[in-house]
Amino acid sequence: MKVRRLIAMLLGGCALGMLAGCGSGAGTGGAPAASRGRGSIKIFIKWPKAATGRVIPSATQLIRIQVLDTSNPPTVLAQEDVQRPAAGVNTVTAPVIDITPASGTSQSVVVAAAAFPGTAANPGTRQAVGSQTVTVQSGQTTNANFTMATRVANLTVSGPTQATKGDTFTVTVTPMDGATPPAVVIVDPTTVSLTTIGTSGLSVVPLTGFTYTVTATVIGSSTLTATYDEQEAHVTGGLTIGIALPATIFVADSGNMRVVGLDKLPVPGYTTYDDSAHAVTGQQFNPNSVALDARGAIYVANYPYNIIRVDNLAGQNYQSFTPPGGTASTMYVDRRPGAGQGQIYFRTDNGAINRVDDMTGKNLVSFGGFVNNVNILGNPSGIALDSQHRIYVFDGSNQLIRFDNMTGAGLVKLGSQGSGTNQFNVNPFQGGGGIAIDSSNHIYVADSDNNRIVRMDDITGTNWTVLKTSSFGGSGFRPLTVAVDSPASPHIYVLDNKNSPVIYRVDDMAGNGLLRAGGVGSGTGQFSFPVSIAVK
Repeated sequence: MKVRRLIAMLLGGCALGMLAGCGSGAGTGGAPAASRGRGSIKIFIKWPKAATGRVIPSATQLIRIQVLDTSNPPTVLAQEDVQRPAAGVNTVTAPVIDITPASGTSQSVVVAAAAFPGTAANPGTRQAVGSQTVTVQSGQTTNANFTMATRVANLTVSGPTQATKGDTFTVTVTPMDGATPPAVVIVDPTTVSLTTIGTSGLSVVPLTGFTYTVTATVIGSSTLTATYDEQEAHVTGGLTIGIALPATIFVADSGNMRVVGLDKLPVPGYTTYDDSAHAVTGQQFNPNSVALDARGAIYVANYPYNIIRVDNLAGQNYQSFTPPGGTASTMYVDRRPGAGQGQIYFRTDNGAINRVDDMTGKNLVSFGGFVNNVNILGNPSGIALDSQHRIYVFDGSNQLIRFDNMTGAGLVKLGSQGSGTNQFNVNPFQGGGGIAIDSSNHIYVADSDNNRIVRMDDITGTNWTVLKTSSFGGSGFRPLTVAVDSPASPHIYVLDNKNSPVIYRVDDMAGNGLLRAGGVGSGTGQFSFPVSIAVK
């Protein structure tokens, strides 16, 4: 249950009759708090002059202020009651509320205000309620502004601007006045509505007050419109939300300068990401590698510029990181259970494998490279981790390499050039040599110029097994890379870029259950020089 949904329960407990919107009428002042290590909240309540406005409801005599944390359910941290001022007094300042931030420096809290017709001892039935979220800073005073005036100057509509089909989220409408700074206006909720425009991909259900539950139902762009209607005013506000496909297969479609998302094979739902919202003059989007973290966020090595992270192919929560001293290409993200936004492994132009903790580039470490013939890796083209967090690299000397950590400890190798068992044939300058590891730590290698996928139990090559060209019914098969999904018996995904770019999926190394999608072009379901694949 959301914090906003619980405010009504905490501030009165009766059925709602009149409800206040809540929002951004807060600011931070520089006044010191009452005691060191604590922050303060100063609350202003505006009552209109009789000649220029009216109170909604007119019987309101008491405003009860509560400060709540954002836990679920929330805890009441402080409470103050403020009586209606005498005639001619328009603004009341509530007693300053001191809060010790939970983190020691700052804390987000909800300031809720409820209107009653009675006194603190006998408040009666709650008539209206409003709230806003503020950040309490240690040693500072934060202002929160409420108004009982009826003049609504604008509506703010708060919610995500990007979502994935099937997502359910909350959207809040906040009536605000035209003052500086603006204050939350308490209005009757029947005067406010939230609707969609035309044929929409959004389903709207009222939750409580001015908060709505919204579900994304159709891929594309949809708009919500909030309307406030009263005899003296008609005010609107809006929010446009981009809705992306819930893709499970991601392809770096380099020739078309985009990342493609598919939800299934052989007839996929299809969406793309082209980074146009963040385009830099003189730079073209060049997705060289694509990877996913444990939460399903998408990472793209945009060669030779940066690494990009987005929550989905609508570009939600965009982040970028430019590796110092080099550009990123081949990439892998730690996907162990619980890893969340995991450590990022990538290759730079000096041939090194690098690792950072997150998209800020924290704790950069490197292994390998072409410097002084120390720890040389022969043009790495694939990176993966097993369940023990050991690092596997396929390199241009046609060897599979494993080491325990980024110091290179425990380094072992398998392979030589050839077409037999424990041999590989990959020309790194033509692409290929991608690797994957399943949940049982089986190792898969795109043995590109031998036109095959090979699988082994471990770095010794035990149970070497071959998935050959004949499994796909063609003679031009050249797998660039391979991916597996997470089931105990994983499906195997192969990106073939030889003739007509195709994605294959098979159930096992015998080639059973073959599915495929692709073709040459820039349209739906087509690719131009796809170079990397990742699957959930």
